Amino acid sequence: MSVYPLDTVLHVGAHVQVRTDIGNNNRTYSPVPFVRDHAVTLRAAGASAHHALTTLRHVIAHVAAVPQFNACVALADALYRAHWSMAVVNLCIDDFLLNANGLTGADWGAIATALGANRRADTVAIARLPGWNAASLLLLAQAHTANNPNNFPVPLWVAIANIVGANYPNRTAAFARIGWKYSAITTLAQNYVAANPNNFTAADWAALTADVPAHDHAAATALARISGTGAAAWNFVSAQALAQARTAANPNNLTVVEWVAIAAELPANAHADTTAFATTRGRGAALWNGVSAVALAQAFQAGNPNHFTGAEWKAIAGLLAANAHADTATFARANGGGHAAIVTLATRFGANARGATAAQWIAVAIRMVARPNRDALTENAMTYLQAGWPDSVQINVNGVPTAWHLEASNDGVVYRQTGVANPHITVHALNGNGPNWWRSHGAGDLHVRTNALWDFTARQFDPFLAHGAVAPAVPPAVQAMIDSFCQALHVP
Repeated sequence: MSVYPLDTVLHVGAHVQVRTDIGNNNRTYSPVPFVRDHAVTLRAAGASAHHALTTLRHVIAHVAAVPQFNACVALADALYRAHWSMAVVNLCIDDFLLNANGLTGADWGAIATALGANRRADTVAIARLPGWNAASLLLLAQAHTANNPNNFPVPLWVAIANIVGANYPNRTAAFARIGWKYSAITTLAQNYVAANPNNFTAADWAALTADVPAHDHAAATALARISGTGAAAWNFVSAQALAQARTAANPNNLTVVEWVAIAAELPANAHADTTAFATTRGRGAALWNGVSAVALAQAFQAGNPNHFTGAEWKAIAGLLAANAHADTATFARANGGGHAAIVTLATRFGANARGATAAQWIAVAIRMVARPNRDALTENAMTYLQAGWPDSVQINVNGVPTAWHLEASNDGVVYRQTGVANPHITVHALNGNGPNWWRSHGAGDLHVRTNALWDFTARQFDPFLAHGAVAPAVPPAVQAMIDSFCQALHVP
């Protein structure tokens, strides 16, 4: 016997009697033989005995000859307990009998209770979701009631549930709670179902929307499907870190898709390097475009012999013209001196390349890698290269033509075999002038050093010795070097 103030109790026996307890006035109504073997408590809190019995008669009228009696009474009990009106209770029982979707009356009652009083249409919409089990349907109803920030009606949640698949209330809730318009949410949900290569959860997809423009399902999808080189899968933590980095700083105004394209050129989860390339700017904060940023990432991945980070490549790029991905790669891959030295060299190149390419600067710098003040000397060499001095000349060394390459001193040019200290030829006092100027001024101040002690001057053959020793006669081998150099420079 229930302790509720107004109960209708069906007792099992040869005949089932309906009794109401209202205060001290006990009344018994006529037997109902065809509902024997069923016992259920039907509560109508605050309603009259007449209402309770009317509902019971409505149930019996529908199910007198079928086995759903218990289910209908269980549903009616749940609805009354949730303070549904008698008229809506009866309609909901009709709905249940028409298509229960394989659920019990108690299942329908639990869903209805989760939604609230008299929510008949919403109860039917959720209870009849195809392929869903009772537990998942109840969770869906509870989720809608607990948190529905977009104020979407139940049918919209049901439509999302039909997209994401049966028995995934958490997926449905994750998408339905994104702060977007409904059409964008459904498109995103469809994209999630169509392809989810990183196996992110629906909640992960929803979380990524916080860092893309509102309703931009294409951008959110791109982030969720992000991959590294060779289509390597990303994890959610890295994808979210990248999305948040873009929100924090996007100086080139690149789209999410462009950021994702950069990531595709790098190993999986390389959000730091991706961010470095996406935020790369040129000298004077000049903007980079997405195509060049992708090219820079490709170059970084293709060859990084100095093992610099993406941020270190970015630092080099910041010293050069906008979108100079090829020049950035040339400097970043240069051999010798470390990152700081390369930055110094790139700074000079970026300020004034002297008409030379990055490759030419690096080639000359490598020739002088062991020399003090190499960066300044490299810039001097570029000045003379621009002035017309050849990058290489053929010098007669012991009767063999040998390529000697341009270097520089503080006041002129130096030619020597790469990697060989001596012999070498130096032309001093050029003051940035080219070979024509030198020829017109008598082609003087040309010195040949054959070893660590002796210098021979091409014209006057004056001693170039700190101790002031008298210069010997010019050896034939040295004279052959001088003659071949002068011939290469067209000196008569």
